[in-house]
Amino acid sequence: MPDEAGNLVEKRFRTSPKSFRRALARYAPCPVILECVGFYRPVTTWLMELRMDVHVANVARIPKPKVKTDKKDARHLLKLWRGDTLPESYLPPDDVHQLRDLTRHRIYLANEVRRFKGKIKHDLYKHGHFVDTNPVNSQKGRTWIDSLAAPEIASSKRVWETLQREIDDLQSRLEAITTTNPHAQRLMTIPGIGAYTALVVLAEVGDFARFETGDQVASYAGLTPSIHQSGDNCRTGQITKQGNPTLRFILVEAAHSHVRHCPGSAISQRHRRLAEKKGAGRAAVATARQLLTVMKAMIDKNEDFQVNP
Repeated sequence: MPDEAGNLVEKRFRTSPKSFRRALARYAPCPVILECVGFYRPVTTWLMELRMDVHVANVARIPKPKVKTDKKDARHLLKLWRGDTLPESYLPPDDVHQLRDLTRHRIYLANEVRRFKGKIKHDLYKHGHFVDTNPVNSQKGRTWIDSLAAPEIASSKRVWETLQREIDDLQSRLEAITTTNPHAQRLMTIPGIGAYTALVVLAEVGDFARFETGDQVASYAGLTPSIHQSGDNCRTGQITKQGNPTLRFILVEAAHSHVRHCPGSAISQRHRRLAEKKGAGRAAVATARQLLTVMKAMIDKNEDFQVNP
């Protein structure tokens, strides 16, 4: 944290509102630079209550030094801020934060469900039960699992059932949110886009209006191609992946879903052409980018999805 003279102030204190007030109140108002770590949200709230000018550094876009210490990191962040080259993270409002908490927890639970389903099938193989489909997908299969003399499989099944119930409850909450969210209702007019996908996109993007063009929001998702230029030669490569990974993941999933549910749309037709030329993987990524730019245009223009505009 720099003081009024621009000198770096180094202090160590507990992470609590009281400690922050006692240690930093005398310096207010002044700029404060912090890394975007897991607990940055309460810290930024405490700092803003002290009338600090808060800058949250996007550490993913700062090259990692060979020697890393807290003091070196602080001095490097200050140097970037002074040179107006500090990559800053977007600080969404509280309602977007709350929506992110719900949707990201839903994603986490879904990943845990997949892990436990894989473990159940692997454990069945260990016991000599070579099933083609996972038995937890049906009530008959779950009853059969209970009849086996394999307590670890039965335990995994109970955990899977608990996780699935939590996912169902979260899904109901998310669907209720869409009834009062006009942007979510608009995105849901895209075939293959449900309440969950629409809310994940809105939670991760925050406000589409902060991006002037579709290319900018695609860059935020890490869906723009990398560029290698030397002299008159310019070559594009794979996507940068230097963006929001959650948004990128859900858009690729949405691209696959849209192509299945609406094969006659202009987006799906372009997907098929790209798949024939460049393969299914690249076609899915390109479709995800196009889908995101279409979403931005729909929100900006207050228009529903058109299959063939």
